[in-house]
Amino acid sequence: MAHVLYAPMSFFDTTPLGRVTNRLSKDIYTLDEQLPGTVRGFLVTTMRVSITLCYVSVITPLFLLLLLPLGAFYYLGTFLTYVYSLTEVFFLMITIMLKRVLF
Repeated sequence: MAHVLYAPMSFFDTTPLGRVTNRLSKDIYTLDEQLPGTVRGFLVTTMRVSITLCYVSVITPLFLLLLLPLGAFYYLGTFLTYVYSLTEVFFLMITIMLKRVLF
């Protein structure tokens, strides 16, 4: 789809509209047929997890005390992963620049 969107104007002048539509038909099929089912599945799964957490919290209140540290560790882990990816990109760029200068 990106190739069609970034194509020069001459492409649209010489290509019939039907061919352009055929190139985009798979993307339109994905949006029309597959995306609603995927969103529905995501919402159903989210609701099931939320309801399960509520049930467990009502039955076992101690679970809430354990849930807070687990959530903190989860967010700490995602933050550290983000920082690691940023530093990895930084060091890769430095390595590329040094290879250009040295070789």
